Amino acid sequence: MSINDFYLKPEFMFSNKLRSFAIFILCLNFLVNANNPQSITGITPGNGVKTIDEKLEIEVTGVKSDFMVFHVKKKMKFLILNEQGLNNYSQFVLPEPFDPTYIAHFPEQKKFTCAYLNMKFHYFRASIKDSSGSVKDAMVNQTNETVEMYRIESGLYADFERKHYSIENLKVGDEVSIEYYYSIPYSGNSFQLSSLRLFLNSEVFKENYELKIIFQSELRVSFSYYNDAVPDSTLELNNITTKIWNKKNLYGSLNEQGGRPYISLPYIVFSVQPFDLLYRVYNSFEEKFIPFYAFYSSIREMGQRSVMSTYHQGVKDKQSLLLDKFVRNETDSIINDTLGYKKLMQLQNVVVENFKYLDDVSYFKKLDILNPRLGEFTMKNELREIGRYNLYSSVILRLHLNYFTAYSADIRSGEVSNEYFFPMYNNDYFMAVLLKNNTTQFIYPKSSQFGYYLNEMPFYFEGTKARMVYLYDYNVYKKPIYDTLRQVVLPSSNVNDNFRKTNVLTTVNTETSALSFDARIVLSGQYSTMTRGLYQYDFTDKTINSLYNKKVYEINDNVKLISKQVSVTNKEFPFTTSVQAKYEAHELIGKQNDTMFINLTNWFNHIIYSDFETEDRQLDFYPDFCGKDTYMYMIQFDKNIKLVGSTEPVEISNAFGKYSFIVEQISQNTVKITSNFIVLNNIVPVENIDSVKDIYSIIQKSNNDKLFFVIDNQ
Repeated sequence: MSINDFYLKPEFMFSNKLRSFAIFILCLNFLVNANNPQSITGITPGNGVKTIDEKLEIEVTGVKSDFMVFHVKKKMKFLILNEQGLNNYSQFVLPEPFDPTYIAHFPEQKKFTCAYLNMKFHYFRASIKDSSGSVKDAMVNQTNETVEMYRIESGLYADFERKHYSIENLKVGDEVSIEYYYSIPYSGNSFQLSSLRLFLNSEVFKENYELKIIFQSELRVSFSYYNDAVPDSTLELNNITTKIWNKKNLYGSLNEQGGRPYISLPYIVFSVQPFDLLYRVYNSFEEKFIPFYAFYSSIREMGQRSVMSTYHQGVKDKQSLLLDKFVRNETDSIINDTLGYKKLMQLQNVVVENFKYLDDVSYFKKLDILNPRLGEFTMKNELREIGRYNLYSSVILRLHLNYFTAYSADIRSGEVSNEYFFPMYNNDYFMAVLLKNNTTQFIYPKSSQFGYYLNEMPFYFEGTKARMVYLYDYNVYKKPIYDTLRQVVLPSSNVNDNFRKTNVLTTVNTETSALSFDARIVLSGQYSTMTRGLYQYDFTDKTINSLYNKKVYEINDNVKLISKQVSVTNKEFPFTTSVQAKYEAHELIGKQNDTMFINLTNWFNHIIYSDFETEDRQLDFYPDFCGKDTYMYMIQFDKNIKLVGSTEPVEISNAFGKYSFIVEQISQNTVKITSNFIVLNNIVPVENIDSVKDIYSIIQKSNNDKLFFVIDNQ
């Protein structure tokens, strides 16, 4: 059966059962259980604390969605080892995320974070035993936080509550006992409570750990166990099922830099299936549970179903006619495009380069209640957040092409499957467009002023398995809901595709201590994808290493930018981009006795983890991508100079990659400095982790170096 067989036809309608449940779901209030994207691997710190004992209990009461409640109880006993532990573990924010490793990607104005609707905070208690053995009550200060966040079911903002608890009389060396209890109703929070992932490890070492998951035996709960995470025991008593995990000496490896915990650490995914989710397969006596990922997709793509229906029914209202005109204006001049690729690329280029992105905050606040008016805003080259996916759907259909939606997860945090499908809820998804030869092209819709070109995607989606969904997979009358995992592997790049070449001519005035820079940068592959927007629109991705967000001229706070020009020279892979910048800096020249020096700090901002830790490392290391990054500074002095001190080349090559740092005086007044970093391997096994540290340490030293010289008066 081809995709054309799924086109909207009169008989393709919801059954009464599905229609009733869809209405039920739309009436639910729900909120995303997602970590704030400001942090890559979680909010709980890993150093300065040792957990002596931790017990987590999650009890689900009830079997129907309106009456189900998740009860979360935790008891912890931990030792404060140093000031870092004191600073980090004297404050708690409830609720805590079930999965601190989850990374979500969405427009920042939606502000998804960990909060729930109508939850109850029952208690938070703490006591302290000091180093002498004396026990005292903890002085706990509680504050309430109101969180404004976007709700998908209403398309508007709503306010939610979180609790902050601060222990005021805690000291280094104290042993702290904490227990708390809060409950979350399933009704109103079903979307974030229907695919939970729990790691047994955390960010701190735990001597003793116990996890209990408790539920009524008649409630259907699906469990999947990964990396030897099977329960140690399962008890059945009085129609109550209890699954128990007891572990000792769990390393605090959940937030190891460059690690991917889901690949090797034990974790559980469990999904509750209330009786409300049962439906009867058409023309049979068979009953099945509606897979919850069907609701994620159905609600998020509801607008696209309307777009497709309007298009195939030949509706020619004002908005449709304006969309027709837009597509004609942009593509009529394109010839010899039998596959539809050239027109598709042209339309995506127009959106990326010419469209102004509108965040629709006023709409979310109910200050602007007008409909999306897709055609009107498109003709004005404006992309509204509330209609961005609908625009892509509209133009793809007008090119007589078909498409799937493609849901993927950040490769650093997981993989979408039939068991783990939470990323389908709040992650931006791809449009997988089928050309007329059935090859697939990927569009990652624009969600800020910066946008990605056709088939361009950040490194954290490259090579991932995406779930392909057609609009009517879950809404076709007389057919069972499609529950087969249809997957596609997203494109990936290699070491030769990804490079950054930074060449800078620097002139030095030794009298005024002024330095002038003329930089030429070539970005290719992921270096273009991850840093081009920084130079174009000051766009930053807060889920990645902050060094991606450093411009070449951001040496210190006293740099003056004179001019900047950005040019995308290739709008197809590898998206080559040229950046030119002129800037000036003062206060970079210092003096020690008769010797002068130039401070080279932040001249070589290769992407590394500073002060990289390897002690007790448990996880393999995964660089963001393989690639080459070169800085070359040609420094011209206004006088003849002589270099002072060691200028021996530094070169290293190992299981991770290669690095060289070379300082050469090539004439009486000119010095050339080259810093060249190559990542060669996609994975460094933990037994070779020192190879990563060795290279990172040398780069860190180079990027904080000084160039010593004396004026040559001869």
